[in-house]
Amino acid sequence: MKKGRFENIGTIFAFTFRQSATGKAFVFMTLVLPILLFALGFAVNVIPAAMGEDVEVSEAERVYLVDDSGTEMVGEVFLQLLDRERFANLTVNMIYGRDVEEVCKEISPEDTNSFVIHVEQNVDEGVPVFKVTAIVPEWCTLPEEDYEELLSLTGTCMESVKVATAGIDYESLVYLSSAVYSDIIEAGEAPESFASVMIKSLAPMLATLVLYMMIILYGQSIGKVVVAEKNSKLMEMLLTSVQPDALIAGKILAMTCLALMQLMLWIIGFVAGFAAGNMIGGVINPDFDNVVLNALSLVMEQSAGAFSPMAIVLSLLSLIFGFGLFCVLAGLVASCIGKAEELANGMGIYNVLVIIGFFGSYFTIMMENEAVSRIIRIIPLTSAFILSSDILVGNAGLLEGFLELLILIASNVALIIVTARVYKAKVFYVGTNVVTSKLGFLGKKHQEIQK
Repeated sequence: MKKGRFENIGTIFAFTFRQSATGKAFVFMTLVLPILLFALGFAVNVIPAAMGEDVEVSEAERVYLVDDSGTEMVGEVFLQLLDRERFANLTVNMIYGRDVEEVCKEISPEDTNSFVIHVEQNVDEGVPVFKVTAIVPEWCTLPEEDYEELLSLTGTCMESVKVATAGIDYESLVYLSSAVYSDIIEAGEAPESFASVMIKSLAPMLATLVLYMMIILYGQSIGKVVVAEKNSKLMEMLLTSVQPDALIAGKILAMTCLALMQLMLWIIGFVAGFAAGNMIGGVINPDFDNVVLNALSLVMEQSAGAFSPMAIVLSLLSLIFGFGLFCVLAGLVASCIGKAEELANGMGIYNVLVIIGFFGSYFTIMMENEAVSRIIRIIPLTSAFILSSDILVGNAGLLEGFLELLILIASNVALIIVTARVYKAKVFYVGTNVVTSKLGFLGKKHQEIQK
């Protein structure tokens, strides 16, 4: 009786899935790693919130600000800019027209939390030069960061004083100090913020790197499973009830689903930890401002469709079929390998293809060329890496992403058919060279045997 090409594929899928879902490595990747990622996502928000709440109050009690700049304005600006929460106990003594050495002598050895800041003006070849110096008594017990912070503040005050004495008002200073940026946008399109640009650049790079590591790891596992089963005596028994097409498809599908299940658990673990950390961070510090969420909201506002429900669905499908493409490709390469000893050399071809796809997409992100990006999203080898994240962050429109996803799905189907035929040919014609022109003939001949 003639059997369907993919009859009993569910049995092969279940058997391979159960066989692979065992061992310490599986437990770690499936259970332990999501918990660790939950903790990481939680810490990303809780730690900054906790640090933002607790301001370490300095023990500095007195600073003698000796102003020899000739402006007598440094002390006034210093008091305006001083962080009173950080230096709650600090008293500022502003001194004009006195020798700095005499002021230093007034600090007694019992006064261990006081020091002197000296602002002076010198002339170098007719050009005024300002110098700010912290003079710290040898018995001072304050940490270095305290007087360095106050010294830096005094330098900032001196810059403001120079502007004021030069007769430049604040509005003019802001105007002269403003930066000039260049950008190209389409007519009617709003310019993007810096945070939005960073998210739309860094997110695809990070996603591409994670996907690359997963493809390398699971591709090797699929290669080992396919080659081991092909050389097993169990193969002859399986082929009496299952078509080779169903056998190879069931095995690859099981390994792919296992990997995607683990990836989803990782994502869920991190996102859940991030959400919990954001909630707890708000409780710990009511003023906590989540930078990541603010950046994501900007991306959503400035990019049509970014992080929308449809974008998330298309992104997940692109991730599944992108990862699945390389899993099938690993099965194709392994199907051409006759012996387990040849696995390392044979999978080297697979690794080269993965590296080409990875770097092709990775460097395209840094180029920021829209025309090249569209080409990369169409080519299946590179689209597998970049399409998912580009749809999610809005680099690719929803309609454009949907069409590119269809190309990726079609590539998966075509590659599965080729892999099944190669596997079938290699199983029944061990030792022969599998040529593309013979694949159709070998498939037909096997169907005649199965009748």
